[in-house]
Amino acid sequence: MKLRRSVLYVPGNNQRALEKSHMLAVDCVVYDLEDSVSPQAKDEARDCVLWALAQENAIGQERIVRINSLHSSWVEQDVAILKQASVDAVLLPKVTSVDDIHNYRKLFGPQSTYSPALWLMAETAAAVLNLSAIAAADPAVRVVMMGLEDLTMETQIKQTPDREGLLYALSACVMAARAGGLQIIDGVYTSLDDDAGFLNECTQAKKLGFDGKSLIHPRQVDVCNRCFSPTEEEVLWASEIVAVWEAKATAGHSVVVVNGRMVEHLHVIEARRILALANIVVEHPVLQGDIYRP
Repeated sequence: MKLRRSVLYVPGNNQRALEKSHMLAVDCVVYDLEDSVSPQAKDEARDCVLWALAQENAIGQERIVRINSLHSSWVEQDVAILKQASVDAVLLPKVTSVDDIHNYRKLFGPQSTYSPALWLMAETAAAVLNLSAIAAADPAVRVVMMGLEDLTMETQIKQTPDREGLLYALSACVMAARAGGLQIIDGVYTSLDDDAGFLNECTQAKKLGFDGKSLIHPRQVDVCNRCFSPTEEEVLWASEIVAVWEAKATAGHSVVVVNGRMVEHLHVIEARRILALANIVVEHPVLQGDIYRP
């Protein structure tokens, strides 16, 4: 299990933001060569990202590079710099079909052994509908990232505070990701001054089954990390479930009762997942003891 509660986009040509990103308590950093970089700044962004990837990763962030679309004139140059650096994963945007995964692989050549983990953007209607097949097309796929700005523009879905129009797409992608054994990250929240709205959207995403959220500003990191960490209440529940189950299971029980509620093995699996996640949070070199208290 990897800690991917907070995933911060950093424009590849913003040297100051790249420097600052190394000091943030964010789980994952996406060095962006795509949407946040103008066509005139693509070359500069590649140089800056190469510099960033060469810096010491003292706090163990996961480092991802979002390349340009496979249909762009920049993608081959993006892939060329990946071969010069140590990158944890590549984020592939504008995915629509299994063919995109195969075409991505062709960029490295038939004999290439270079295979960083692959993250996929679900930001088109086709990606949402085809996600199960797309995610299964390559064993390197690890994570799905929601791209809701592009998705709402294409589908004409109106973005509202409750995200009512997006619930089908969000839930469908969660189901596809889980069926493929992948983690899934919610899209960005663009109203930087609306702290309450951001917390509400993080809370909703957690309830929908997301592992974390995409971020566009450092001020969002702390709230996001806390929201997607197990709460004290969740840890207490999980601890009680596991303790009672282990005590009763030796006596041959397949169902136990904890605080008046029936508990089966599936509940124990979820309880152990929560405890494992809580342990990772506590042991994190930067966020020691950082458990969200609502």
